[in-house]
Formats: sequence, C-alpha cells, structure tokens
Amino acid sequence: MNKKNHFGVIEILSKKFRKMKFHCNYSEKYIQDICEALNGDPSGKFAKMEMTDHFTPENYGSLTEFLQLTVLFNEKIYYYLDNKGLVNTGRCPYTGTSIDRSSASWNYLGRTLYVSRDGAKIMQEESEEDADRLLL
Repeated sequence: MNKKNHFGVIEILSKKFRKMKFHCNYSEKYIQDICEALNGDPSGKFAKMEMTDHFTPENYGSLTEFLQLTVLFNEKIYYYLDNKGLVNTGRCPYTGTSIDRSSASWNYLGRTLYVSRDGAKIMQEESEEDADRLLL
C-alpha cells in the first residue's frame, strides 16, 4: 500500500473513531455519572451489553451516539438510569442549562430524553455527522 492510500485510510478511520466532544462541563459530568452507574451495577447485567469491558465515553464518536445507542435504544439501561435520576436531570446534557418536561425532547418507543433548544440543534447536527461518518 502506498503512502497516499495509507494516509487516506488513517484519515477515514480517524473520522470514524473520533473522540467524543463534550459541549460543556456538565456534558462530561453527565456522561461520567451514567458510565459509573452502568459499570458499577452490582448485578453486572450491563457488562455483557458493552462491546468492551466497561462503559466509557471513548467508545463513542459523539454524545448523541452515546445517548441514542446506549441510553435510549436499550430499554433496560434507560429505565435503570431513569430510576436513578440520571437520564432527565433537569439540565440539558448538551448545554447544561435548566430544562423541564416542556423542553424539547427526543423520544424512542416511549423513552424520552429532554434537551434545551440549543441541545436539540446540537443533537441534530451530531446525528447528521454520525450518519456521514458511518457511511464513509
């Protein structure tokens, strides 16, 4: 493989496996709290769901990918975290601003994540970027 192709592959892989971007300090705390709850579950029932040995932000390309694939799509995880008060905390996971049940939301099969208006815009942008990244 020549250098030109080699670097092209690296560029594509770096886009596919980019590190999660936190949009504010609260985003980082929000994700860390969720990962700690899942990793620390005494039953170990979530350990078998993760493709690696533990939940960590480094396993995801974006905050939206993490929220959609780990929190909202998986019913057991969603209700476990929701019962602990870790899903809808009264603050937007993207911006850290105060929100309530009248705020924008993302729903999947009756499972809801509330976000601010700016958070909804970020979620939409990241969803589009994630789709583009996965199609490369």
